[in-house]
Amino acid sequence: MTQKEIVPHDSRYIVLTQQSFCCLPTCIQMVMIRHNIPLVQSEELAYHFGLSVTKEFKHLFWNPRLVDKLPKQYSEPTTRISKPEYEPNKVFKQMGIPLRFSQTLINQFKKFNDFEEYLKEAIKEGRDTLICFDWEIANPDYFDNYIGGYGHVALLDKLINDKEIRYIDPEHGYSKWPIIKIETLYEAMKSHGSDRGAGFWELEYIKE
Repeated sequence: MTQKEIVPHDSRYIVLTQQSFCCLPTCIQMVMIRHNIPLVQSEELAYHFGLSVTKEFKHLFWNPRLVDKLPKQYSEPTTRISKPEYEPNKVFKQMGIPLRFSQTLINQFKKFNDFEEYLKEAIKEGRDTLICFDWEIANPDYFDNYIGGYGHVALLDKLINDKEIRYIDPEHGYSKWPIIKIETLYEAMKSHGSDRGAGFWELEYIKE
């Protein structure tokens, strides 16, 4: 059996599966592999990105940051890179990781065509681009009832056709190479909102 029949032969990344609440650091690990950057543990990255967990999730981690309760805007533990102390470029510098982080949030696109053009250009140019979106809106068949606010981070991979893209999803128990309509991804980002980081998160490899 050929590689093409087992996994997508044209994927840009070696796929990794995340620990709970570690979608962002796991996506970063996949980018690190692509550029031959020595890996660090995803849970260590998550800690430096501000991940805090309540006692019910303590057993999943070696030595997590514990809180009595989560901030009211969060339904579950998550990284908090919007806070200055957990900002990715600060973390990368501290940890000696040669990457630069930037964001283009969904509210910066005034219309769908602008969003579509940005997305297609990012893929065609081979940029390492993470996507932050409402996972429930993007995957309605996966959830019995829509709750809202299920933010998730995944990694752009390939343009399938003029209307669809393939991304890499680190979520455990879920397809690694889902294909989604560009318009659906747009709606999923709008639903999650710029205030929660929805949009494109780009990583640039800093060559020595």
